[in-house]
Amino acid sequence: MPTQPTAKQAGPPPLDLDAILARHAATSPGRWDHRGDAEVRGIPGVHEAVVTDQPGDAGDVIALTGRVGEYPRSCADAVFIGHAHTDIPAMAAEIRRLYSRLAKVETAADRLVDQLREEGSDWSDEVRDAVTELTTALAPFRLAGGR
Repeated sequence: MPTQPTAKQAGPPPLDLDAILARHAATSPGRWDHRGDAEVRGIPGVHEAVVTDQPGDAGDVIALTGRVGEYPRSCADAVFIGHAHTDIPAMAAEIRRLYSRLAKVETAADRLVDQLREEGSDWSDEVRDAVTELTTALAPFRLAGGR
């Protein structure tokens, strides 16, 4: 169930990559692809479908998005769903990589501010303000659990 923002919480709830990846891990394994000519036993017509190369109990069809030609977006929906199976783990890895880099930048900025203060530099307050502004702007996009 999605978390609803409270009055005190600005922006979207924290992104929980572990939960997203757990939902992904629970899906049918293998490569997912769009197929625009799926004929499914018991369902009349030719359908846009998402299929896997790892047939399970129900065969290789994972999802039907509509009969071919009947729904204008059914092909695009099936293509999107098929790609999501590989896109989601790739996006999660990139998000984690970027947050790791951001944490290094924040640590380096903190060290710079400390060094400037030790040297009695007038720049320390301006650097600290810039870092505070950056971290405040990015706060709504933090990952759940600080990861």
